[in-house]
Amino acid sequence: MKFFTLSALALLPSAFAAVLPTQETSLVKRGGGAFSSCQSVSFETRNGNQIWINFNCGDGHGGWHWNHLNLNDCIGNHNGQLVWQRNGGFGGSCWLHGDDTGSKYWHYLYIFCGDGRGGNYMRSIDLDEHLVNRNGDLRCEL
Repeated sequence: MKFFTLSALALLPSAFAAVLPTQETSLVKRGGGAFSSCQSVSFETRNGNQIWINFNCGDGHGGWHWNHLNLNDCIGNHNGQLVWQRNGGFGGSCWLHGDDTGSKYWHYLYIFCGDGRGGNYMRSIDLDEHLVNRNGDLRCEL
């Protein structure tokens, strides 16, 4: 009986390994990490309400490519809080303001946003969560 119990316990690790997630599963975070291979970040407002990030990204082969990405395509403002959202359009209720906004602290965007009730607040979002460099091409992957 003891032999059977020990034999059954020896099989448990292989049984659990069959159900553990691998890197190909959906549990792996998609996107992110652009700040490790891109440099010289700047922000600008275009057309009154579009917030753009400008970034020089390495292509992995020694080349560098300037990228310009409209952050309205991947960030939204929900009651004064910045959230990752396809076609979020946060630039309609958030704005850059001189040296107080932009990315002064590595990979965060600092920006003023309205809360829809008359309040305006400085908000931030970690851009490295969903901005990714794919061979020198900056993308937002949600």
